[in-house]
Amino acid sequence: MIQKKDRSFTWCILLSAVMGLLCFGFFAWRSGGFFTLMDDFNSQELTFPAALQEAFKGGGTGPWFWNLDLGASVVTGFSFYNLGSVFYWISFLFPKTFFPYLVPFLFVLKYVVASATAFCYLRYFIKDGKITLIAALLYAYSGFQTTNILFYHFHDVVAFFPLLLLSLERMMESKKARPFFIFAVFLNCVTNYFFFIQEVIFLVLYFLFRFSGRPLKKLAADALWCILCGAVGVGMAAFLFVPSIRFVMSNTRSSSNLYLSNLIDDTRKLLFRVKGMILPGDNMSDQSILISQNWSSTSCYLPFFGLSFVLAYLAKKKNWLKYLILVLLLVSFSPLLQSGFLLFTASYQRWWYMLVLMMSLATAYVLEDWRSYQLPRYLAGYAVFLVIFYLAMTLLPWSKDSGSLVFHGKRFLLFTGIALLGVLILYGMVKLGRVGSSAIAACVVAFCVGTTALTIHFYRSGADAGDVRERYTLGTKLTLPDDQYRYNTTDNLLTLTGGASGLGAFSSTMEPSSLRFDALFGHHGGMYTTNKRIPGLPELLGGKFYVTEDPGEASVLETVSACGRTWYVCEGEACPIGYSVSSYIPRKKLKKLDLDRRPAALMNTMVIERSEEEKVENDFPEADPASLNLQAPIGEQVRGTVERAVRSFARDAHGFTCRTDYPEKRLVFFTVPWSSGWSAYVDGEEADVINAGGMMGLSVPAGAHAIEYRYHTPGMKEGLILTAAGWMLFLLLVLYGFLRRGL
Repeated sequence: MIQKKDRSFTWCILLSAVMGLLCFGFFAWRSGGFFTLMDDFNSQELTFPAALQEAFKGGGTGPWFWNLDLGASVVTGFSFYNLGSVFYWISFLFPKTFFPYLVPFLFVLKYVVASATAFCYLRYFIKDGKITLIAALLYAYSGFQTTNILFYHFHDVVAFFPLLLLSLERMMESKKARPFFIFAVFLNCVTNYFFFIQEVIFLVLYFLFRFSGRPLKKLAADALWCILCGAVGVGMAAFLFVPSIRFVMSNTRSSSNLYLSNLIDDTRKLLFRVKGMILPGDNMSDQSILISQNWSSTSCYLPFFGLSFVLAYLAKKKNWLKYLILVLLLVSFSPLLQSGFLLFTASYQRWWYMLVLMMSLATAYVLEDWRSYQLPRYLAGYAVFLVIFYLAMTLLPWSKDSGSLVFHGKRFLLFTGIALLGVLILYGMVKLGRVGSSAIAACVVAFCVGTTALTIHFYRSGADAGDVRERYTLGTKLTLPDDQYRYNTTDNLLTLTGGASGLGAFSSTMEPSSLRFDALFGHHGGMYTTNKRIPGLPELLGGKFYVTEDPGEASVLETVSACGRTWYVCEGEACPIGYSVSSYIPRKKLKKLDLDRRPAALMNTMVIERSEEEKVENDFPEADPASLNLQAPIGEQVRGTVERAVRSFARDAHGFTCRTDYPEKRLVFFTVPWSSGWSAYVDGEEADVINAGGMMGLSVPAGAHAIEYRYHTPGMKEGLILTAAGWMLFLLLVLYGFLRRGL
């Protein structure tokens, strides 16, 4: 427990805040306050918070958001990123245009919270407050944090994870702490369901190693209470957790990794993992050695110490922490075992922050009793290993016919030098007998700031911050001239920061049906939608509007000023979002057509999934591709869909409405992603929603009719019920505790 006179906790918070301001404040100042990095950060981490504000404040609160891809669920589209984040809801208090200016301070806040929660957990084991402070900073400023600066929302998870372990420790000590454990489970679960699944797996391992010495009967009872309390905590977060898990189960990216061939990685990947353990966090999109691009968050470097004290601890101790770390290290080098953290669906190192916390604890234990370890031997051996690793990477080719494994020699030398310098300083301190906590803390602070700032620098190198700022600002000012159409762009900065919905998005959480539709056009990516360069595809999806600085002869709808530049919103030809056809074509037959003919085909007929054919085969003919006149110019095909467009099309956060008035029974094709959450109504009577190759279709009778599509998030109703039950149980347990203490 934290002693009242011990100011280490206060110093931990203050130091972490100052360190964070030094790292992020400098680069924010360099860019005039508008903080940018590169790639995913600019496209997702800056735009998704603005998109959520647009969803809640701009178009009215509802379950459907039109700007993410061709449309997506608000809950499943954003729960992985920021919907359940406490830090996001702080930013919600400010206008969305402020977010890029708030990011540096929110980063600092996350680092401070991570330091504070880690301190509270580590102090449970470490008596010396200054040593606990050091270990807490190692956790908060580890290589995992630095390499994941590109993924801003990962830091939310790191900030709250130590509370999960601390609350478990407290609950195993006293049943009075059960509400604390329940709330910690809720907080971690609601923050990010993806990481929470990994944390549950880790918590099981932690429980088995940490408490296995207890009598079996008591251990079983404790485990049961953990499960029951954990279930209540998950129930409290079920309003996000249940819909998100249903979404993940239907996502095409969720495939099994359970193959014997994945038991061991190849040598190159194994060495890459070693590099992630011994060197500071690298730029994931442009690594210094071994693998040029790797997005698996492969770093668990402890600033200043590296693995040196961890290895010393493992060599001497024989306790739960040693065996847990050894198992985690073993798991780290097996794709199959690692995928167990994600129920054998993928192999990432995105669970390494948990390993970092255990290694920080081991390092603190060694610092607390450093004279009893043979540190000079381990430090010297570790230094030699670093040198050998550097020489092997720089001098040895990968194979007979390949070149060097080093892509950025100067950066690799710098990272190796930093890791080696820390070990050499430690060696000198140990030999001189001056391993004082104040001196060590000063070195740790310097290394934490240095490695974090370096990684930020490498993530900013080559990125055009001015261009990002201009597009972000422009996007916040764009509006949609007509609900029936979209902007002809897939740029997140233009479509997720304001009112301009586009033709796609760069996101991990778009609707699975949208990816299914992409496959019709030969695209099978899981992070972004179809390559819109296929002739006719932008027009098919309603890409009528575009922004330009030189409109030429184009029809100008609106003039927009952003960052001192003038942009024009212009329009071209495009299909409306909803139009009618008189026939259908099975998915297999459509895919037999040439790729560049498929958009034109869907302007004249509606693609049908095999499972849906029975809904239309009795009322509509199957199209003969030879009779579709696919040779006609795209412009002519587009004008045909405009003539067959639905009327009075209007959309909101709950779905869309329109009117039809055709002389005969027709199929209406809507380029809106299909979901089991959609319900369709014709004149107030429910009708079948047809899965049209990942988009939606509807059979409408002849004559004038009112059409309505309404969306509800699958699993939300069940989630809300579980959430209500979970909070009731939690509050009753808290009330019972108060009453019992009062008695």
